[in-house]
Amino acid sequence: MNCLQVARSPASINTGTMSSRSQRGTRKRAPALRPVPSDVARDSLAHGGVVLAPTESVFGLAVDARSEAALKTLWTIKNTSPQPLAWHISRVRDLTDQLEAVKFSLSSVQRRIGERLAPGPLLLAIELDETQLAHIHKALAVAPGIVDDGAHLLVRIVGHPACQSLIDAFDGPIAMASLPEKATVRDFVGATQVLHHVGMLERITAGIDGLPAPKGMGSTAVTFAKDGSFAVTREGVYERRFVEKHARQLVLFVCSGNTCRSPMAEAIARQLIKEAGADIEVGSAGMFASAGNPATPEAVHAVRALGVPMPRHESRSASRELLHRADVIFAMTEAHADAARRYDPDSIAQVHQLDATGRDVDDPIGQPQSVYDTTASRLRTMIEQRLLEFGLLPAPASGGKR
Repeated sequence: MNCLQVARSPASINTGTMSSRSQRGTRKRAPALRPVPSDVARDSLAHGGVVLAPTESVFGLAVDARSEAALKTLWTIKNTSPQPLAWHISRVRDLTDQLEAVKFSLSSVQRRIGERLAPGPLLLAIELDETQLAHIHKALAVAPGIVDDGAHLLVRIVGHPACQSLIDAFDGPIAMASLPEKATVRDFVGATQVLHHVGMLERITAGIDGLPAPKGMGSTAVTFAKDGSFAVTREGVYERRFVEKHARQLVLFVCSGNTCRSPMAEAIARQLIKEAGADIEVGSAGMFASAGNPATPEAVHAVRALGVPMPRHESRSASRELLHRADVIFAMTEAHADAARRYDPDSIAQVHQLDATGRDVDDPIGQPQSVYDTTASRLRTMIEQRLLEFGLLPAPASGGKR
């Protein structure tokens, strides 16, 4: 971001609005605000200013959440009564540190949503009791009702680089609000025009900008309840089904080309999980696969011979994003496991060979149907063992058999 204009101090701002009457008979002037570097915007926040800043979703107005004067100016700009805002942070760890301090533990599904969708256009409303909220008010030095609604802490973990830079540069909690009239503009000039239109541009003390452009839609609101559940309360950039998909556990099987071993494993695991009544997503991929190839006829026949449905399959390559999203990755060979770890070093803890003894599951490609049948039978035994071991299937009743 280029320093094209120094941020204004709130003390130098004309408290009146920009009247259109003063411009009668003259050519309409373009809004004058220009972007500044994050350190200049940081200083503006420190002096009680209001900073225009982009997020992944829309442009918003940032203030020091501890500053009464800044909050008063913010509500004047928006021409509305004070309402709860979201505490904007740049790292998930900043949130988990606060929650650990008040002894609030996220459930596994809540953690998955946080880890997979944040930073990003996600507004979290975390249900806390009065004592927990009071502790956070004290820790952040904010008044009640600023970053909470009395029952939920409101948090936005921002992923936009320009906004992250501002958050990281500022020594204090930042709260942000939408533009006046809830405008959802995607660029800096459009945001200044909105503020100019309502006569409030002169109250903005600094602005930052940067790529990528916001989506032009609001963030998606998700509530985390005390009982460990979640609910999508407002759809935005993330659709409800997208959030729900990422909330589910994902078991991924990987082989070489994703046409023999891993498609068979995927079909078998999906059937076992369905029979157990579990809500777990199952997938497969090839570490060296090309996209769109069907499963081999022999693989389809071998799985169906076990009484397992084998739907139409198209091969796909194991991307870093897919590997990172998986809760556990089962590899057919040690070489596949090593390749998965190289793709995504962060997933090392959840990459395992499917055979718990460390033996490879050899590729049956080009072999007779009998080899496929033997491989499918072996896969079923190993998959059931591994799913039970990892708590993905309920343990059979004592003395009973699955």
